[in-house]
Amino acid sequence: MTTKIPDGRKTLREQKKEETRRQLSLAAVSLLTTEGDDRTTVAAIAERAGVSPRTFHNYFARREEAFFHFIETILDEWQAEFLAAPRDEPPVCTFRRVFLHTVEGQAALSADVGGPGSGAQPFGDGPGPSDGIPPYQLMGLGDHIAVALGPEDKERAKDLFRTLADLIHRRSDGALSPFRARVLLAMCLAAAGATLETFVLEHADGAADGAAGGAADASGPAGPRSFTDLLDEALDIVARGV
Repeated sequence: MTTKIPDGRKTLREQKKEETRRQLSLAAVSLLTTEGDDRTTVAAIAERAGVSPRTFHNYFARREEAFFHFIETILDEWQAEFLAAPRDEPPVCTFRRVFLHTVEGQAALSADVGGPGSGAQPFGDGPGPSDGIPPYQLMGLGDHIAVALGPEDKERAKDLFRTLADLIHRRSDGALSPFRARVLLAMCLAAAGATLETFVLEHADGAADGAAGGAADASGPAGPRSFTDLLDEALDIVARGV
């Protein structure tokens, strides 16, 4: 994990550099999921982020570093939230909150996630990296990055998840062995992936039904379920198995 400087102690220049780094990593993973590995070049990433290739290389030596930075940033945030969680909070509940924060930070999935009256839509058009990664891209992001990263970067990414699993183990005060903590994290990640996939598919089907003049009402009981309802159901399955 990288050592983070509290926002209040960063100079304006440091904040701008961090934001540029974030924009470049978002542009990189967004292109990777929409255009594929071959078309995600340094030049294309720089163009998507609105900077020159030279500026890109001021922050990352290669595009794989931008992919890794995206993962590292998210896992840093997850670790911080787990550390700040109440000591007696079940890890599945902590994961729920952490994952929702991540999704909310990447894209407004729906008014259910974004808050009443937010006007957020189930899908984002994703016109630029500042809009984050919409759900239809988040769904396969892990697979895309796993293919694009080299062996060394893959091991570094695995280390990030091992660190988080170790934190879950240590905070359980012996209730979870290191192995069970790793299994629990893997199950939560699988549940989150299934939630994203189901959410995207249900809303796509609902949109198609509406376009065809179907009777299904997205706000009714037969319509697509909210993201939080799906996530709660998925994590309930995990919790019952622990």
